[in-house]
Amino acid sequence: METVRLGEIGKSFIGLTYSPDDIATNGIPVLRSGNIQNAHLDFSDIVRVNKAIPETLLLQADDILICARNGSKRLIGKSTLINGLNEPMTFGTFMSVYRSPYNKYVIHFLQSDLFRHQLGRSATNTINQLTQDILLNIEIPLPPLDEQRRIATIIEAQLAAVE
Repeated sequence: METVRLGEIGKSFIGLTYSPDDIATNGIPVLRSGNIQNAHLDFSDIVRVNKAIPETLLLQADDILICARNGSKRLIGKSTLINGLNEPMTFGTFMSVYRSPYNKYVIHFLQSDLFRHQLGRSATNTINQLTQDILLNIEIPLPPLDEQRRIATIIEAQLAAVE
């Protein structure tokens, strides 16, 4: 099994910057840190904006949404895999999205102690942020694709059993 950096197998994007004037009742939803609860999306507190959204900032299936900046250090790095959105959505400036063909495996790594350990070694983590440079330089063990699928399936089955 090889070890790679996340930047070698995917890309990351910083979220949308918007002002209070952009907030609208009928705009595009902007996902923020509070919309990730227990590694799942929670739509109970949605902000919508009426603003042009760059294509790279529209969420796609299998994107990983990550809390990149927060007042609480323990919330930095919390993440969820995006699936089944019923309308176009974007994400706020304190968030990042990671895109990779390996995301169904990567999401479990991002929710592991190994990821937390690497994040804890980061010097800028003391100011409660996960920069793009830090994220893309995180090392991840990358088994062959069939083994990734097997690992993801086992983890998902175990998580489903406890929910």
